[in-house]
Amino acid sequence: MKKSEFHMRRSDNSLVHLADILKAIPNNNWVWAVQHFYGVGEAPGGLSMPEFEEICDSTPGGVRFSWDDIKNFASHINEVWDCFIVAVLNESMLTTYVNHENINDCIMFIEGIDSTIWNIILGNEPILKTINFDNI
Repeated sequence: MKKSEFHMRRSDNSLVHLADILKAIPNNNWVWAVQHFYGVGEAPGGLSMPEFEEICDSTPGGVRFSWDDIKNFASHINEVWDCFIVAVLNESMLTTYVNHENINDCIMFIEGIDSTIWNIILGNEPILKTINFDNI
């Protein structure tokens, strides 16, 4: 597994958005799940952000998204304060919440911590070797 950690703010104080991170990832057909989210922006499905945050926290395995849907969601987020987002090969892998202890079945784990740090863990899929977050 490969880990990348970087600040949510660049040296010019601009934000590194979730959408910026997703732009570095190649197109895929993985199942994406937002298992926890706390931030500012437009929630999907006409929900308020507090409603969406509650659904993420209370849905076993998190709220599922396709690749196109997670990119669309990210494009409507102004700022992430905290989040846990995972990508897996199939939905059956999302029966529980993923954390640092059971991350091995994930393709990717994106964690936003306290509006300060992005922590990204990449699994062992060959396509992940092409991903580079250095220029975000």
